[in-house]
Amino acid sequence: MRCYNKLINPKNLYKMKFKHTLLFVFSIVAVVTLFDSCRKGPEDPWLTFRSRKARMVGDWIAKDYKINGRDMLIDIDRDTSKQVPPCVPASTINDYYRYTTITHNFEYRFNFLQNGDFNSTFRYFDNYNIVHDIDSSDACKNANYNTDDSTTVNTGTWEFGGGVGAARNKEQLVIIDPFNNFSTTWDIVQLKNKEVKLKRIFLTTTNADQVEELLLVPYK
Repeated sequence: MRCYNKLINPKNLYKMKFKHTLLFVFSIVAVVTLFDSCRKGPEDPWLTFRSRKARMVGDWIAKDYKINGRDMLIDIDRDTSKQVPPCVPASTINDYYRYTTITHNFEYRFNFLQNGDFNSTFRYFDNYNIVHDIDSSDACKNANYNTDDSTTVNTGTWEFGGGVGAARNKEQLVIIDPFNNFSTTWDIVQLKNKEVKLKRIFLTTTNADQVEELLLVPYK
């Protein structure tokens, strides 16, 4: 009976509950601390079972690329001119117009390999859309077509940076061009399996801040 009474003593029950509560709190703090230490970028996932390198390795394409807020993946020029003979009679050259829209398209691909090699592909082409007030003859037919592609390929190496100053370890991406002895350092804002956000701020030759923001998604 003494053992039974001791077991159900309210003081003993309070101590047991307190120990369990304390253990639970310590466990939560430990888990949060562990997740936070794995989370480098401000928009990184809280929980992931893949290493940062495993998430970075792959073939990516720029879904969004801005410099100081300006879209760097597409640019549009428009031009309006008068329709002239033989499109229209000479007496009506002030009445009818030709509208040309030129869409400049830029594509950026980045391939990060497991062994640290890196290659990028820049592709450029224009789309012409031509509309006439009078679409009546072969010389003045409405048209929509693309120019031939222009492609440039660069190679180099890549590695994680950080661990110096305010940047945490593996919080930066460093792309190295050994041929031109040049490197580019990006802050990794977000590193997910299917999405990477990069950002860098630097001074131009005129001492003005330039902000580049790059959003990558898997290529095909």
